[in-house]
Amino acid sequence: MYAKLTDHTLEIVVETQYGRNATFIGGVSQSFRSYSIRAEAKVLALNRAERAAQRLRIAFMITGILAVPAAAVWLGYTITKALGLEMVHRLWLNEPGVTLALIFGAWIGGKAGQAASTVVDKRTFRRAEAQGALPRAESLWTALTAGIDEITREYEVV
Repeated sequence: MYAKLTDHTLEIVVETQYGRNATFIGGVSQSFRSYSIRAEAKVLALNRAERAAQRLRIAFMITGILAVPAAAVWLGYTITKALGLEMVHRLWLNEPGVTLALIFGAWIGGKAGQAASTVVDKRTFRRAEAQGALPRAESLWTALTAGIDEITREYEVV
């Protein structure tokens, strides 16, 4: 059985499997029944926000990878040119210098993306809480698990 209940804020999925199986104990076939139950609840706004936050982190990281090395090269070139030191840029504008700038840019971008995604997550969580989606999800989940426990109480848990 597969059931999916959805409204504008929540999605609940319940999936069950039931079967009759056999095992051999001491060369003798013994049949038994098996079942499995899977239940999942989602607050849809939180799932969308998580995907958006992940894309935001990646976008900031890519921006950092591109912007920090470019800014470092421009700043270094501008300073050395202003000081009349034409050859100094060759000391830091090489493979190790650029590699460090790329790594630093990815780190800075990742940190900025993490901060931005945290803001998005908190805002979405507050909105879902204000709309009553979180208490509804909690009460539905409690009722669902209580119903499953009631149905399966007499069976052995493996």
